Amino acid sequence: MTNFDRMAWYCSWLAPAGWIAALLAFLLTLAVGRQALANTVVQASLPLLALAGAGLGLAAHTILGYHVLKSRVFSSEERQALWRNYLVGLGYQRWRNVMRRHQA
Repeated sequence: MTNFDRMAWYCSWLAPAGWIAALLAFLLTLAVGRQALANTVVQASLPLLALAGAGLGLAAHTILGYHVLKSRVFSSEERQALWRNYLVGLGYQRWRNVMRRHQA
């Protein structure tokens, strides 16, 4: 496994984790805002956490997409199928399964 493959492997876990963290922070921001609490550290930090999670998810998603397009381990059929799943944002597990098959 090359360094590029290894980095893409980590990104296949970081991207969905970043999206989930961003979604949860966003939902908590809405919930805290509705309660009309006084300015607290938690209330102020939730939008920053949402932004950081979304940034992490976007960066990892982009690196993984670049790997799908540029890596030489995939056949053209695998690359096309992975790219379709990547565009929808649901190809992380499929990408890991394809990589495992190539490692074995």
